Amino acid sequence: MRKAAVPKLAELLKDQNTATRERAAHALGRMGSDAVSALPALLDAARAADGAPVYADALAQVGPKALPPLLDILQKSKGGQGKWVLNILHSFGAPAVPVLSEALKSNSAEVRTAAANAIGEMGRDGSAAATPLFVLTKDSTPAVQAAAFRALVAVHADSERLKPLLQEALNDKDTDVRKAAAAGTAALGGAATLGVDGLLDLLADNNAAGQLAAVQALGQLGEKAAPAVNPLIAHLDDAALQGSIIETLSHLGPAAAPAVPKLLELAKKGDQRTTILPVLTGIGQGAKDALPMIYTAIHDSAPDVRASAATALAAVETDDAKAIATIAPLAKATESGKVRRAAAHAVAKYGPAASAAVPGLISMLEKETERGEAMRALKAIGVKNVPDLMSMLAVRDTRVRTFACQSLGDLGPDAKDAAPKLREIAEQDNAVRATATAALKKIDPAAK
Repeated sequence: MRKAAVPKLAELLKDQNTATRERAAHALGRMGSDAVSALPALLDAARAADGAPVYADALAQVGPKALPPLLDILQKSKGGQGKWVLNILHSFGAPAVPVLSEALKSNSAEVRTAAANAIGEMGRDGSAAATPLFVLTKDSTPAVQAAAFRALVAVHADSERLKPLLQEALNDKDTDVRKAAAAGTAALGGAATLGVDGLLDLLADNNAAGQLAAVQALGQLGEKAAPAVNPLIAHLDDAALQGSIIETLSHLGPAAAPAVPKLLELAKKGDQRTTILPVLTGIGQGAKDALPMIYTAIHDSAPDVRASAATALAAVETDDAKAIATIAPLAKATESGKVRRAAAHAVAKYGPAASAAVPGLISMLEKETERGEAMRALKAIGVKNVPDLMSMLAVRDTRVRTFACQSLGDLGPDAKDAAPKLREIAEQDNAVRATATAALKKIDPAAK
């Protein structure tokens, strides 16, 4: 029944109505290899529609038997006539790589360039074409060389083999080859080789892959990329680069301060606060204009936002008392360990001034995943309250009990109410017996 329908559907591919032709192509695609006899009609329809997705998908579903005629068409194409074929081949993914590899050997430089670009767009799926692509890095046509370099980076070809070729191409007489080499060098971790000026030239280019590589490489330079802040800000409205630019700005520290107004604008337009808040944290007090947004985010319903806001507030707010009063209660947050850990990390910087956070931090000690961050903060703050320290003696962690014993001992006679508990521990707890005994001697030197 399916095969009987193929001729009728093939005839409909010639219909004057666009929707009818597309429905016929879709139906043939669903038949898979049973629609092989309709290939000539499908190819004609695809050519007429410039490789539209519905035909590309149909041909890909028909399967590998569609590849030889596509290669034949590509090799016979002149100028840009075969571009639609490459659109089709891209839909096949990895199975099309052998065909595209053959196209890399075409006598037409335009076909070689287009095939390299198509392979590059496949990413890792195009890795099997690395060998012929390496050959094309020495092609006589600069456009082909440039396309080969970009494709080799995109398919994750052998970097040890590729890096020397890129290094050499950085000095090529052709601008496009130099740009492709720069983009590849940046993508493979060569930020230092290109320097800020070289990366900014790459960012100013119109090649999307090169711009992305430049943005990411600038992040590798950290604060040394400070001269790039304004150019990065200028590209923040580019949706393809926006996320990477925000990430890069987070590595630039206080030098990224000029980006604060634009970041706040983006925070209002879309919910990107979890990526923007870390940038503000890195900028520190230079991001003071963002404080209203940060305080609002502290009370957000999303735990990730609140956690990031707590960290940012500790870095940006110059009024320590105000920051502590806002962050300390978060250590008692009941529904999110991430928020509690962020709060503990944030209050540690304030030392003894953050004593209001101690009860919440002690409550975190019961949770193994939070104990480390809580102890770090408690040590930074210092615990002087005897009841608090006594509650820590009940925690089933030797490090916590040891800290509590030592802290009680440091209080001397002021910790006399804890003496009975310490004697009990000295008699029963082998792990902290010596520490408890030493604390008792400090609390009551006359005791035996």
